[in-house]
Amino acid sequence: MKKIAKNFFVLAVGALVAVSMTSCHSKHEAAPAPAVKVTTVDIATTTPKTLIVTVSDNLPLGATLKYNGATATSVSGRIYTFENVADGKNVVLTGGGVIDQNVKVDFAGKTLVAIDVTVKTLNAGVTIVGGSDASTSDTYQSAKSDVTIPAALTPALNNQKLALTLFSKSAPLQKVVEGKTYTPAPLTLDCKPDGATFNPAVEVVTDLPGAENTDVFVQNAAGTEKPECTFSGTKLTAKMPHFSEWDIIMNVKVTKVTNTTEDLSNGSLINGRNKVAYAEKAGFETRETGIIKTTISSLFGSDLKSSDKSIEYDMTGTGTYRVYQDVQVVEMLSGQRTFSFKLYGAIHMDVTSDPAQPEPTTPVVPTHSGGSND
Repeated sequence: MKKIAKNFFVLAVGALVAVSMTSCHSKHEAAPAPAVKVTTVDIATTTPKTLIVTVSDNLPLGATLKYNGATATSVSGRIYTFENVADGKNVVLTGGGVIDQNVKVDFAGKTLVAIDVTVKTLNAGVTIVGGSDASTSDTYQSAKSDVTIPAALTPALNNQKLALTLFSKSAPLQKVVEGKTYTPAPLTLDCKPDGATFNPAVEVVTDLPGAENTDVFVQNAAGTEKPECTFSGTKLTAKMPHFSEWDIIMNVKVTKVTNTTEDLSNGSLINGRNKVAYAEKAGFETRETGIIKTTISSLFGSDLKSSDKSIEYDMTGTGTYRVYQDVQVVEMLSGQRTFSFKLYGAIHMDVTSDPAQPEPTTPVVPTHSGGSND
């Protein structure tokens, strides 16, 4: 019995010594995984702002298009580009007999904005002959307006000019808000002679291709008068009690907004100064045409435009970058008609630093008592 107890004691001591020796021979402790650092760079406030204005027609002699009082940096066809501009200033089109346009541009955190501006002169019209029917018409894009003043009403307007001018007025860009109803005026109808009154009212018929099943009506520019309207197929008939400037309104509601992003550029960064290039986008993309597209434009800017841009970034160490842009997929409803478009927003840049190289690990020799490696 004493021999068994002695052997057990020897085994226990041997096991303890073995554990101690194993601990003493541990060469290293595991180094923590290096941290990955991601930094969002504010390029919206450091990148110069660019405005792109697309005009509907060539400017006639004597007409000028300016932003904040300055002419465009470059002109390519009907596209006017203004570089290094201030926020919150006005685009002004005037002169040459065109209908004046004056609209404030809010960049709303973006560095590129694109808008459309109509270039159109008021029609000279036709001379009214008292006692005879007087008729005229006008077109803008795919829309067309017609009017006939019956002979019974023309004597009071004898020798005056009957004229219709159909165009689109520029308006400040709107922010997309889900659930909100908008009442833009994609088209405006200027009726001459201004102030002429009619009893009974004169019917002005406007054909709006692509507007089937939408909610459209007519009101005066101040929004205080809404003449009786009927809308059948693509024909909008408004009974005008007098002539002046009338807006064709489309009621539209944002039913759904899906927020996402789109990559513009990705690459590596070296230690020191880097040039990061990307093509920024502005405006919207849609399959819609006609009055629907004009309505989207009157609310949210031009159809898709892009501008090549670059920034310089000072990097400490090495890493990678990602330049990306906010994108909203917007669904809208007008009457019984649904449509959608993609709208481009602000840009961002994320910088990911490469993990720091781990320092050489110092061997760890635990201290202990009651043991020896000899």
